[in-house]
Amino acid sequence: MAVEPLASGLFRVAEQPWFWEGFGYDDLVELRKTGSDKFEFVRVVERSSLVRNCWVVGKETAESQGLQALFDDVSNAGGYWERAFGGAVFIAVPVGSKIKPEERMNEITSQSDP
Repeated sequence: MAVEPLASGLFRVAEQPWFWEGFGYDDLVELRKTGSDKFEFVRVVERSSLVRNCWVVGKETAESQGLQALFDDVSNAGGYWERAFGGAVFIAVPVGSKIKPEERMNEITSQSDP
């Protein structure tokens, strides 16, 4: 998992951890070094202020122009997105963003997947 080192033992999570619910993208976490390139999670120091959403979508939606347009809008608004495993979608936007991921995903999925 990608993290950005900050102060001693503190890291900013730089991608969505798909198989861990204890912290998420952009959280500030404390990690303890346990080996040359291994770390142990200690605690969440500060939760991200971003509004985060996850979905699992079908192939047609995952490959749709509508979803790519949403990703572009999220990036342009200072947010972050990730698509993994073909149809797992993660979107994080700043609080108060004009981008409304839930509304947009409802529109996109109603047009793509039956």
